[in-house]
Amino acid sequence: DLFKVPSLMFKTIARLREAIGSDAIITGGETPVLNLERVEVDLLQADTLLRRTLAALRQRSLVRAYPLLREVLEMAGGDVPFPSLYESFFEAVREDFEFRLRSAIVAVGRGLLAEGDAAAAETVLRRGYAAMPEDEEISDFLHEALIAQGKHVEAERLKSEE
Repeated sequence: DLFKVPSLMFKTIARLREAIGSDAIITGGETPVLNLERVEVDLLQADTLLRRTLAALRQRSLVRAYPLLREVLEMAGGDVPFPSLYESFFEAVREDFEFRLRSAIVAVGRGLLAEGDAAAAETVLRRGYAAMPEDEEISDFLHEALIAQGKHVEAERLKSEE
């Protein structure tokens, strides 16, 4: 599970408690876990939606994946998860989430373009590009979506930003 933490990470747990509150973590069991009755975590909700997005993509259901991914991107925005926590656990959580998010953005964008829905592809790819402006593949698909809609000036502006 995304937020089960090995019991040896007391320093990390202390930092997390400072960041989100002392009653936000339950430490009575084998491993500490978030107390979801006390905290609502957008990242957890976004992670659940992202898992559902990827499951829909594995089932080749672009019609289900697209709205789920839009919701993930709206929740996550371009924000970095746990921006002030640099322990290796939080770095790994960030990298894992960003990898899966990028994979979903590319797959949904590519799929929508293949289906001829350049406007929907632009919506997802534009949000993905805002979150990951250094990603060339997302940028290339966004460029393609803009061209497919006759938005040549925007497409060229995008290329000049790179």
